[in-house]
Amino acid sequence: MKSFNLTLFNFFISSIIIGAIIYFFGFTILQSLLTGFTLGGVSSAFVIPLIKELKLGNKTQLILTFESAFTDVLCIVFAFAVIEIIILNTIDFNNIIYTVIIFTMVLSSLMVFKEKIAYSKNVA
Repeated sequence: MKSFNLTLFNFFISSIIIGAIIYFFGFTILQSLLTGFTLGGVSSAFVIPLIKELKLGNKTQLILTFESAFTDVLCIVFAFAVIEIIILNTIDFNNIIYTVIIFTMVLSSLMVFKEKIAYSKNVA
């Protein structure tokens, strides 16, 4: 649970700092939020190969892998919510929530499918 809270904290702090820097350069709040949420997480495409090379313990590898995958999902979901606000030109929480939930379910299903394929290749 500590790692989950740390992941959320790091993601939101990184997103806010990046968004504030972008806003400082004259972009709108929504553009700044979109950029912050897009760049606020550490990509699993970077973390997973790195932790395999570092020869960390299994538990540490597992925690870092899940944290990086979770931040990928956070980046996508929050960026998608901001895009929805930009497209609608208003904050319609019902529409945003439904869209994000559907998008998250589809994305999660694709991630699980991808991992099952990768796992089956490693087992075989």
